[in-house]
Amino acid sequence: MVIPVHRGGAFLREAVVSILGQTLTDFEVVLVSDGCPEDLSDLERMDPRVRVLRRQHAGVSVARNTGVTDCTTEFVAFLDEDDRAHPGRLEWQVDSLCDVPGSGMGHGEFEVIDAEGRVVVASRGVPLQYRDMLELNFPLLSTLMVRRDHFHRVGGFDPALIRGEDIEFSLRAAMTTDVVFVPKVITSYRRHDSNTTTGVWDVYPVIRRHQEWAELSQRPDLVASAELGLRRNRRNAARAAFDDARSAHHQGDFGQTVKGLGLSLARDPWFVPGIAWARLTERADRSPEGRLPDTRASRRSTWVPTPRNGTATAGHRNVRGETDESSATGGEQGRSAHVIHRVASVAVVTYERPDHVRRCLQHLLVQTVAPSEIIVVDSSESDDTARLCRAEFPTVAYEVCTAGRGSTSTARDIAYRMTTCDVLAFVDDDAFVEPGWLECLLPFYDDPTVGGVGGRQIREQPGELAEGVDAIGLLLPDGTLTGHFAADPGHPVDVDHLLGANMSFRRTAIDRIGGIRDGYAGTCIREETDICFQVREAGYRLVFTPEAVVEHVAGPYAKGQRFDLRYDYWAQKNHMILLIRNFGVTDVKVRRFLTGSFRAAVSDGGRRLERSLSRLRRGEVKSGAKAAGAAVLRLSVTLAGSLMGVVAGVRLSAGDRHR
Repeated sequence: MVIPVHRGGAFLREAVVSILGQTLTDFEVVLVSDGCPEDLSDLERMDPRVRVLRRQHAGVSVARNTGVTDCTTEFVAFLDEDDRAHPGRLEWQVDSLCDVPGSGMGHGEFEVIDAEGRVVVASRGVPLQYRDMLELNFPLLSTLMVRRDHFHRVGGFDPALIRGEDIEFSLRAAMTTDVVFVPKVITSYRRHDSNTTTGVWDVYPVIRRHQEWAELSQRPDLVASAELGLRRNRRNAARAAFDDARSAHHQGDFGQTVKGLGLSLARDPWFVPGIAWARLTERADRSPEGRLPDTRASRRSTWVPTPRNGTATAGHRNVRGETDESSATGGEQGRSAHVIHRVASVAVVTYERPDHVRRCLQHLLVQTVAPSEIIVVDSSESDDTARLCRAEFPTVAYEVCTAGRGSTSTARDIAYRMTTCDVLAFVDDDAFVEPGWLECLLPFYDDPTVGGVGGRQIREQPGELAEGVDAIGLLLPDGTLTGHFAADPGHPVDVDHLLGANMSFRRTAIDRIGGIRDGYAGTCIREETDICFQVREAGYRLVFTPEAVVEHVAGPYAKGQRFDLRYDYWAQKNHMILLIRNFGVTDVKVRRFLTGSFRAAVSDGGRRLERSLSRLRRGEVKSGAKAAGAAVLRLSVTLAGSLMGVVAGVRLSAGDRHR
């Protein structure tokens, strides 16, 4: 364990004591005194495994490099002098690196404590690889462990860097190795007045260098990730400069105010106009004319969470270590009390529907509980939606999905990687939320067993409120699915899957399943069901609440029509992929679905052929031949979709096992 020491003091003693209490006993602690005014001899006397290297002040990079050079162990872990290691840290990290041959670097979850050692944030940290780091997601250095030979191979910390040396090293180290992750809290990161943190703008040149390397290496995937990281960095830097300007304004410093605003505009020209737009819309929201009418029923239901199969899962720890012993409370008072601390992002995935996007965003901007951020991920070939967002909705985060048409799951994954909020909600671009929509979704996440919550759609169809009210969102034994998402059961119900146009997920649930996977091409049908099945397989529950309502107008398809032969083909193929990926090709539901599909196709084809023969007998040769051709074509579509679905499902399942 290498600890650079510059200040010393009581925090350092706590750090050393936390290491000496490790469950793994074969280790050494190297304290590198980087010009520290303290003697530190008392620490050497605490344990023979502790030794101090003394040198003139040259910065933390040089201090860490000196400590690693002096080490003799295979693995080297890092800890800052004011942080603490949890007792199992070294054992867990060594085991995780040994379990993945060839891995050269690992990290884990951490908690945040204050100067007195009180926990202020229970758990942070998610699995990260090189691409994730390019997108501006970095491990905490005090959770890092590397193989010593890999450290020397990549060149250690850059001595020329005063700040940001940990980020620069993490990126270089992750370029050429797998990064393993310990899904447990292994470090307590201390937040106090003397913390030294990396400036937001210091990261920009680091990411830019890696983007240039990716361009030279002809890696468009890494180039795109780096570009996303640069956009995020520009936005963060603009926000930091704006905060400085606002602080200077409050202090009456006109010069620093102008300077801060100038820096903010230089780093992201859309940020300051976006803040101004937000203030204007906020004022509009406060007036009766600025709100859309709330058409929800006045009824509110009381919902008491009950785990599936009677299993008690309170206090369950998810992949980011989040624990929650609370439960959702019904009634107005319970809802408002619980919603306040939830943080949610809303993502809108779109393709060539700028008019629908405009109306969708207008509805999202008048929520009774405002989302922390709204993200539009655009797969369009034209720039109409981009111009719309910049001109009319500058506070909305706009991202491009270069995969193009038929890439809904890829676009959803981009939104997931952009947000760090507790909850990520999805609405389709042709789904328009009611004002209390988000407020109705969030209280259910107070129950830690809930991984996803979805709501109802209004289609203005006769009898939709009652049709299928007892069979909403189910996976049946024959492998088919029920929908009935327009029905209103009068209370929340547990379901097997949610409506893609109106669904939300706990961010840590998506972390646990490794993000949102693609493979559902064409009309993209069943991609949202795949997310739901994975979240349920990870141990979470899905809840349908009829009070979270969207008006779903079913916008035009980019190619073809809803329920045409093309739609039928992709529905059959993607459903086969869904079942095989989630249950295996030999599962009984796969066999039953195939058998049922063939029987239904043959039966439908027989009826169509019978009608065509009847027309031929009446002398209607042209219409009879056309009807016969349609019957054969529909049967062929079912057969082709099933066959291609089986092939694609087996192939994708093999790839999933290596994710």
